[in-house]
Amino acid sequence: TDTPVDIKAISGGYAVGWVTAGEYLEYSLYVQTAGTYDVYLRSGAIAAGRTISITQCDKSLIKDIKIPVVADWGQYKTWKVGSVQLTAGIQKIRVTAGTMDSLDLDWINI
Repeated sequence: TDTPVDIKAISGGYAVGWVTAGEYLEYSLYVQTAGTYDVYLRSGAIAAGRTISITQCDKSLIKDIKIPVVADWGQYKTWKVGSVQLTAGIQKIRVTAGTMDSLDLDWINI
């Protein structure tokens, strides 16, 4: 749908929650030093088998990341999805759910 996902305020922070097919999260990152950065995601059980992609503007950084299996509802898993090459300065990073997927995305860390 190429529309941003809603982020809900909760006590002590923000939760992304459910991301539907084609929705995205967009972040502005200040990169102090150009280089390679590891990317970690955290998702819930309902996301198993779904995919997401990470882009910078129109440049694909990591495509079709498969969400791993998590045992039960209410449980989450954190894993390294790869590394991205970023230049110094303010960079816009977009995390997009697959076109046929919906998933429970908790957070991303670069």
